[in-house]
Amino acid sequence: MRPRRQVLLASILTTPGAFVFDMRSPVEYCNLPAHILAGPASNPPTDYLQISALFDAIRIEVVNAPYVTVYDVLHRIHRELIKRAQPAELMLAQSHGSTSADPRSPATRRIDLIAPNFIFAGLAPSGNGWTLIVRP
Repeated sequence: MRPRRQVLLASILTTPGAFVFDMRSPVEYCNLPAHILAGPASNPPTDYLQISALFDAIRIEVVNAPYVTVYDVLHRIHRELIKRAQPAELMLAQSHGSTSADPRSPATRRIDLIAPNFIFAGLAPSGNGWTLIVRP
């Protein structure tokens, strides 16, 4: 884990309802203007952000030089959540009662573990990174 500089995220990433992003779909469907997507995700700009989801079971690292953009963050969240769920992630989700996904199904994706909360509602500070906030 890389040390985190003291950074603030762009308000578009921390303001609930600032835009609608269904994380099941690629970023291009969230209808944010290109200049917002191309802008730095943090102030000061940084080349690394760490995001956690599903009770910290899922760690998402966003890396880009010279700096991470809003697009990078949303794209990485989408790409990580559509990956196949690992057994430990599924067990954790079930222990918290947050999923009805079939543990025997090899097709269970991480996004299925947070169903029906598919909408991005922002990122909140948490420990050495940020926590993904979701809503239905």
